[in-house]
Amino acid sequence: NGRRIAVMVKRGPATPDAGTVVEATYRPDRLGLVLLDLASGKSSEPCVECDIAPSPLSFSTGGSLLFRVRATGETLARARFSVLPADASPLWTIPDAERAAWMGRDLLVQASDGEWRIASGKGFEKAKVPPEARLAAIDDAGAWLTTKAGLLRIGRDGHVAQRIAGTVGRTGLEFLDGA
Repeated sequence: NGRRIAVMVKRGPATPDAGTVVEATYRPDRLGLVLLDLASGKSSEPCVECDIAPSPLSFSTGGSLLFRVRATGETLARARFSVLPADASPLWTIPDAERAAWMGRDLLVQASDGEWRIASGKGFEKAKVPPEARLAAIDDAGAWLTTKAGLLRIGRDGHVAQRIAGTVGRTGLEFLDGA
């Protein structure tokens, strides 16, 4: 929304507890999150104890921030999606999310069981999208997903429409700017 910048800063080593199994993909340094208010120039750290994963780090059109947090000793693959609301209410974690991205002010989330959900002010609502669907592109109005049946468009209201029938060979994930 142009009012804040999110910055990741190095916080030093992330030393796991003795006896913790550490995988080869373990990142040995901690990253913290600093928010800079562009109008006042003041900075804040909304989650001092958090170890932030490098991506995603994205704002909704309403100013809420999506990012991933991991516990010390965990790999980046196990980091949990979290949201810092624009209204400065407490940070919340998205349970069981494998993927998450903004559709304007709403989140499109895929759970570990493959179920797709849309999170809005009303909470999480199941989207009528097959579990095997993969995110291809997303913008403020909705998302494009590939399935065995073709390319689907899901709007923020949860409405799903098939746009291209047939097998989609390959796509590249893009975050569209108002397109």
